[in-house]
Amino acid sequence: ERLGWFNCSCCPTNVVRVFPSLSGYIYAQTDTALYVNLFIASQTTVTVQETAVQVTQQTNYPWDGKIRLQVEPTHRADFTLCLRIPGWAQSAPVPSGLYYYFSMPTERALITVNGDSIAFTVDQGYARLTRTWQPGDVVELTLPMEIKRVMSQVNVRENDDKVALEQGPLVYCAEAIDNGGSVLETPLTDDAVLTAIDRPDLLNGVTVIQAQQEGGNITLIPYYAWAHRGIGEMTVWFNRTAG
Repeated sequence: ERLGWFNCSCCPTNVVRVFPSLSGYIYAQTDTALYVNLFIASQTTVTVQETAVQVTQQTNYPWDGKIRLQVEPTHRADFTLCLRIPGWAQSAPVPSGLYYYFSMPTERALITVNGDSIAFTVDQGYARLTRTWQPGDVVELTLPMEIKRVMSQVNVRENDDKVALEQGPLVYCAEAIDNGGSVLETPLTDDAVLTAIDRPDLLNGVTVIQAQQEGGNITLIPYYAWAHRGIGEMTVWFNRTAG
């Protein structure tokens, strides 16, 4: 259950401040490059290489890793399109070594231009596509959305032998209301079968993770969505063994 207000109200007021400015963070530009920073359905027009370029972005991110960009320069033009490749799509949940994945992800980010696969490297967090762009070009970025187990480095003693779950950019948690009234002592074993399930009926539409295991299944929701259904236990970190 959410608090009505805080004595130190920096969090609620910052949310109110960020949302009106969010559209200004989606794209950026230099004289020679157009940057796509955030994956949000949107449209903008910028000037690159003295050419007006309209970009239309279609996506259902973060529930889906597919991002479609239609690039419409007013005429053929040479410039670089820079697509942000998040750290979690590069086998690193955070830039430091504080957290790491239990096993190396098997999927990787893919990019196509007009249906043709493009080889790319990541430079300072971006895939940089330099080419002659023309009206009607379509770029598709597919980010890996497999469910991943996250571990902490050994100095985080409270998380010793514990695991958390992540899908795409979202960290997940378990609430008591979905799990028989209690979650703080619930283990998440290494052999639990993890499945993502769309739940349009829950919390304004979310993807939940179902963990099937001996001793009891677990339902997890995105961390941002907790504390909307009454007072109860919540946990992000699970013991890997029972007892």
